[in-house]
Amino acid sequence: MRIRFQVARLPTVVLANVIGMNSPQFITWTGVKFGVSSIHTYRFESQGTGTLMINDERFFGVPYPISNAMEWWYRKTDLSLKSLQGIKRELGHRRS
Repeated sequence: MRIRFQVARLPTVVLANVIGMNSPQFITWTGVKFGVSSIHTYRFESQGTGTLMINDERFFGVPYPISNAMEWWYRKTDLSLKSLQGIKRELGHRRS
C-alpha cells in the first residue's frame, strides 16, 4: 500500500504493509521512511449513530527535539484522517 503526504511541501510516499486487520474492528499497518519506522492501529467502535475511530500511532528513530516538532505537525495536518481515507480507498480498490 502506498501512503502519500507532504513534508514541508515536498511530496512523500511511504510503502506501508498491512499487518493486521479485522474489519470492521481494526486495521494495523507499518511503514519506514527517512529512517523513521512506525506502527499505526486504527480501532473502530460503534457510538450512537456513528463510529468512533481510536488512533494509536507510534514512531521510532526520531531524536528529540525533532520528535516534538513531528508530533505537532502530525496533529496539525490531520494526517491520521487522511491516511485512513487512503487506506479505505486502497482496500476498496483491491476488492473490485
